[in-house]
Amino acid sequence: MYKKTKKRIIDNIGFLVILLVILIAVFYFITSLITKHTGLIITDFDKNFKECLKERTIFLYINSKNPLETFGDFEIKEYLHNINIFNCSRNKDFCISKNIDYFPTWFIEGKKIEGDISIDVLEELSGC
Repeated sequence: MYKKTKKRIIDNIGFLVILLVILIAVFYFITSLITKHTGLIITDFDKNFKECLKERTIFLYINSKNPLETFGDFEIKEYLHNINIFNCSRNKDFCISKNIDYFPTWFIEGKKIEGDISIDVLEELSGC
């Protein structure tokens, strides 16, 4: 009885190892196809996207006494260091002169967007 149970466990572990090797091979195959087709490594998108954002005219207007807390809610928080940010709580007159009365407000390549945006929207509007 003990030998049969031990054999089953060893067979199950062997099956799981083979399955794991197959999954790793499939993942490698898919990523190599993506690399060959696009010419980019999967991690290159993030680097290229950040560099592109630096070259664009993008302004984010917020109104917060605690900007770090505000940014924590943003979907695109990891890209904010590549964007010009202005806190209207420090200069309300400037924001009023720009007709900004909703926060966050974005100006991306001259287009005004009110509210939080997704990475897809940022990518589309910035042309990155």
